[in-house]
Amino acid sequence: MTRATTEAVPAATSGPRTSRLVMFGLVLALVVAIGYVIYAVNLASTSHATSASVVAAAGSALVGHQIPTFSLPVLANDPSARSLGPSVFDGKPLIINVFASWCVPCKVETPMFARLARSVGTKIAFLGVDENDQRAAALAFLSRSGVEYPVVSDNGSLQGKLLLVGIPDTFFVAPSGRVVGVVQGEISASTLSLWIHRLEGATSS
Repeated sequence: MTRATTEAVPAATSGPRTSRLVMFGLVLALVVAIGYVIYAVNLASTSHATSASVVAAAGSALVGHQIPTFSLPVLANDPSARSLGPSVFDGKPLIINVFASWCVPCKVETPMFARLARSVGTKIAFLGVDENDQRAAALAFLSRSGVEYPVVSDNGSLQGKLLLVGIPDTFFVAPSGRVVGVVQGEISASTLSLWIHRLEGATSS
């Protein structure tokens, strides 16, 4: 009986030690998990920014070439003209944004374009291209978004010329008419601001 009691003592004292080890393991696992989540979030942000800059630099075969010529019916914000195209803005940096009222990313992107267009004034020209849309829906969308720059209407004629794979698409054109960047898909505010600064630099140089 005495021996049985003596052997039971280590078993009793090992309980708290085991609990501490288990607790330590759980805390360590939690710390590792939190660290991994933070790493994954940072990696995703970095990857998104990197992919955006890559697309902006060389996301289209048009980059490095003259913007294709076109002239489309004016939809809004230029009552003095019946049609507009890139040639109207020769000698000035130009941002062309292809959008539609039914395009989900455009609902976020277009108001951003409107704000930045107002902020840069006449330094950079903006041209909106409403693609495959209904006139009434497009005009209501432009009004809600606060767009004040000229907008033309297209029914698919630019898909081949601008190599459109979907919308939205944004084209950055130097004063010479050369396409210096293309963003296919939704553009972030930081990427758009970066390109505006680049185009402003092209104006002053």
